Amino acid sequence: PEAAELHARAARTSSSALTQVYSNMSGAMARMEAFAFEEAAALAARAVEQAAALRHAFMETTSRWVLRSLAYRQGEAHKPDRRLLDSVPHIGNKELEATVCMTEAVIAWRTADREPARDLASRAFALFQSIGMKQGVLINRGLLLLTGEDASDSDVRDLHEIALGDLPPGLGIQGLGLLALAGRLDVGAVTRPSLEKLTERVPREHWGTRMDVLSVDESLAAIERCAPP
Repeated sequence: PEAAELHARAARTSSSALTQVYSNMSGAMARMEAFAFEEAAALAARAVEQAAALRHAFMETTSRWVLRSLAYRQGEAHKPDRRLLDSVPHIGNKELEATVCMTEAVIAWRTADREPARDLASRAFALFQSIGMKQGVLINRGLLLLTGEDASDSDVRDLHEIALGDLPPGLGIQGLGLLALAGRLDVGAVTRPSLEKLTERVPREHWGTRMDVLSVDESLAAIERCAPP
């Protein structure tokens, strides 16, 4: 909330068109992560228009990704956006391309469109791995396991280590949830205190809401199903 307000203030007070679009884009992302979806959508739509007017491809594409992620989180995205996927490599930013591919992979997975989900998750995984972004590696390797790819026990241990490490709020619990759904969760490595740590920064009233892939409730339910009776 504090970050979102700072970006909003910058957008209101700056005379620079570039600063205004950046602030609206960043504010949209901050509000999305704070589960303020309506405000996030309004800011992202404004940023798309402003960035298009400035012909700033990076900020326009990023803002379009925010709108896609919001649509997914609210259950309103039902197939990958091929136009966005085709355009993002031309931006020349691996993190943005990986993030777009991941979101579109998740949309395909939710709608049981297995082959596009696997292909897009593979593309995102390779990009995240090339820039060393562990949270992207975790989420997309989990998606790949869910779409039919295998992983060695050593690789799965590495994924557990990433999930239980220091990640942005909500990502670790989703990583464990994906491993659980794929039948690769090591229940011995997951303790009640570790689960509490992974969920404590997600407001309890939003545990039923989708995040990047899963909600907290979905993740915990999958983990619970893996626990011995």
